Amino acid sequence: MENLLIGNGVNINFTGNQFTNASIIQRALTKTKLKKTDEDYSKETAQLLEYLYSEFENTVNGINDQFLYMSSDKEVLEDFKIRYKNQDTCKIFDVGLEDYFILYEIFSNKHGWKNPNRYWYRELLQRMFFDSIYLNGQIQRIWKKFPKWFMGFLNDFNNIFTTNYDSNLESCVNKTVYHLHGSFSVLDDKYNPDSFRNHLEDMKGVDYSYVRKHPYLYSTSLFAYCGSMKEFSMKQPLQGNTGIEKFASGFKEGIVDPLELERWCTSTNQMLHNLGESIKLKQEHPEYMISEPYSIREFQEIKENLSIIGLSPSNDNHIFKWINDNQALDKIHYFYFNPGEIAVVKKLLISAELIFKDVKAFWRQLDNE
Repeated sequence: MENLLIGNGVNINFTGNQFTNASIIQRALTKTKLKKTDEDYSKETAQLLEYLYSEFENTVNGINDQFLYMSSDKEVLEDFKIRYKNQDTCKIFDVGLEDYFILYEIFSNKHGWKNPNRYWYRELLQRMFFDSIYLNGQIQRIWKKFPKWFMGFLNDFNNIFTTNYDSNLESCVNKTVYHLHGSFSVLDDKYNPDSFRNHLEDMKGVDYSYVRKHPYLYSTSLFAYCGSMKEFSMKQPLQGNTGIEKFASGFKEGIVDPLELERWCTSTNQMLHNLGESIKLKQEHPEYMISEPYSIREFQEIKENLSIIGLSPSNDNHIFKWINDNQALDKIHYFYFNPGEIAVVKKLLISAELIFKDVKAFWRQLDNE
């Protein structure tokens, strides 16, 4: 079985600098400052990004350590400092997109921001970045630059996985493409009127018409500053379905007192109330499920060989952990952009035979065919 995992490096190869980190941030700032309305996100979102950048130097120098509290966040912070410590200069567009979200955590804690505002400001920042990545739909048309040899190369694989949000691969292969970090083409359950959660009583009648103009800003696409947070978000739908099904089955079989369910449904505790409503909904409509947009199960079940192209080991440790935990893999072909990635990957992947290939040589070789 031949499996392929593709990251943003493939898009960058066919578009030059258009979808690099720096270009995305520069576009985001320029467009946001020129916005005439607050539709989707406000002009102030660009100012928020500048505020976050103002915390960059203090964060690298350890002055902001006190504003991260969880041990997992502190581990991410140490990695952040190591990666940026020896850079002579680091402008606002040199900071990684996802690294801005750890600066956001620091800034929020420093200024005492609480939910729901803390949540919504983060959403606005995320939408600004997604809008810049989407680039008026240009990101969805990269596949038109794919040469025939590359399309043939893709179709030689049994399974294709990607961390990208775009649908370029779907446009040139005759098989399902599995998105690990979501897709611009799939609405997040929060904004989908037909989703499980929006069938609950307290969500009925909510108007989601505002998402129709730019649905990609309200999609399942996932941003997080570390692999563990991505993994948590990716597993939530699966765990939600499993939990609700177990509860619904328990009440149906009489294992749990039906009166308890009624108490939950009438509870003033919103979480308990929603749980009760969810169980009732599942009993009445067994076919209803929380959508599972992140292809975790499919990825964890791959066998034999895996090729990885365009994916840096920096921010996606959760994916490399899944690969390393997969005892059914025999060989892993890792296409590196920077030779320094070899040592990192060797530490992350120790359970299968590793074969390293220079991705720049790969592109040159195939260009000549």
